[in-house]
Amino acid sequence: MNIQSSYSLAFCGKCTSCFVNNFVELKNDTKYPRDYYVKSREKNILKPHYFIKFLWGDGNREGTNFVQDVVIKSLKDERTNGRVILDAKKIDAKTSPAGFYYKLGFRFLDETLNKILQQWKISGGTKFNAPDLEGRMFLPKENVEDCIRY
Repeated sequence: MNIQSSYSLAFCGKCTSCFVNNFVELKNDTKYPRDYYVKSREKNILKPHYFIKFLWGDGNREGTNFVQDVVIKSLKDERTNGRVILDAKKIDAKTSPAGFYYKLGFRFLDETLNKILQQWKISGGTKFNAPDLEGRMFLPKENVEDCIRY
């Protein structure tokens, strides 16, 4: 079953996000934390969440503000309770946004990629030396407050 309903947010035409009520079975090896899915008849079903589809900022906190607005909206929405997912993809074909999202508190489903970003951050990582990583990321519940205060 794959049913989606969405409500879009937009910011200056550079960013989009939507509410996703996505009843889809997750693979058994999917690494979302327990609060992101419900177990039903031996299947894991992804819970409703906000999905950041596209984000492009000018460097003046535009992207950060947009992500924080989506997280706050998700916290206020009883259906999502702070669940936010995104795909960290290169838009300019040059730099990966993974470091930006990692600093905001988002984590990859693949723990190996998180360890790479953790080392990058510890060593004073900047957007100019961010690891070239892409993939699905989510905001763990324990990082929500840090994201809002970033």
